[in-house]
Amino acid sequence: MSNDEPKRKKAAGNRRQSTRFPAQVESVDLCCRASADVVDESHNGIAVVVDEEFTVSVGQEVSIEYEGAPMDAVVRRVSEPEDGECFIGLEWKTP
Repeated sequence: MSNDEPKRKKAAGNRRQSTRFPAQVESVDLCCRASADVVDESHNGIAVVVDEEFTVSVGQEVSIEYEGAPMDAVVRRVSEPEDGECFIGLEWKTP
């Protein structure tokens, strides 16, 4: 991603109650089908932007690779694609 400002504005509308932190990880692999840029993260979840066509639904469970570790999450928000980018809000699934 060349310009992070538009992604941060999209993330600002999120209703996540946990404190957000600047992304410590640059990207994650979603469902072994797409690579996504990390916008921000919190203790409860992560916000990502996918540059390619990627279809997920709110409530869908997904597996991602986060810093080399497999993590399960639930899709909590999906934006309409803009300029080929799709914003996805994920909540970590707890055992």
